[in-house]
Amino acid sequence: MLQRINLVPGVSATARLRRLMPLLLAVALLLIATLFSGEYWWLQRRSALLAKEITSLESAAGKSEELQSSVQQLTNQIETLRKQVTLTADQADRLAGHLFLKTDFSDILAEVGQVMPSSLRAEKIAINRDGGSIEGLALHYPDLPQLADKLRRNKRFTSVLIKEIDRTSEANDSPFRFAITFQLRSDQRPQT
Repeated sequence: MLQRINLVPGVSATARLRRLMPLLLAVALLLIATLFSGEYWWLQRRSALLAKEITSLESAAGKSEELQSSVQQLTNQIETLRKQVTLTADQADRLAGHLFLKTDFSDILAEVGQVMPSSLRAEKIAINRDGGSIEGLALHYPDLPQLADKLRRNKRFTSVLIKEIDRTSEANDSPFRFAITFQLRSDQRPQT
């Protein structure tokens, strides 16, 4: 049997490696470029997501500040309205009190009007809780003591005094000024 022997030197492993080296380098560079481009794409996507998140957080922070300022404004408005409600309630209480007093004061005025002679003209009648005064003009002097006496006899009035009589006018038929003060009995005073 015959065997053949090849005496031509074969391609050495180094030569093979040298021929494959550019191909291996190209594949390695392609893999590295693919990795870097994938990393770049992933970083770009992550950066875009972070930018969106930052924008949404900034807008939420802006809305939060707006909400806080509107909450503060509403709180101030509520406080102002509470004060106005309190003031209005106080005024309503005072007015309601005046309505109850009105009938008492009108009764007092009616009683003064019933006893006042027609020759007297009242220009000012002031009544408060404790008493009051009547100021006006009189044509006849005797009507003044008569008015004071009628007021004294009334159950509401006490300490009726003719305080002032101005008879500076020289003519007997000209009117003269007068002022009468009175106190109200404690059990006949308007209730406050």
